Amino acid sequence: MHSTWTAKAGQEEEFARSWGDLARRAQEEFPGMNAQLLRDQAREDGFIGFARWPNQEQVDAWQEHDAFKAGIAHTRELAESFELRILDVAVEVGS
Repeated sequence: MHSTWTAKAGQEEEFARSWGDLARRAQEEFPGMNAQLLRDQAREDGFIGFARWPNQEQVDAWQEHDAFKAGIAHTRELAESFELRILDVAVEVGS
């Protein structure tokens, strides 16, 4: 899963906290998932989130979970724009 975000001006730190809270909750529910939020060095409001899931069934289950719906709604309130993509690994090098 890949998400591209532009945080609202002045909300960058709160946005990152909210995203982290949501990712931690996902990991509590689905321990095989891991996630990272990257911040653009050239634009302090630009973020890219990555979440790696063991399988599509867990992604689907998480997206139906009440904690996801509430958490993503709060995180989106702190963002100017948001795009979510579900991706498959095409090439992997290393671990």
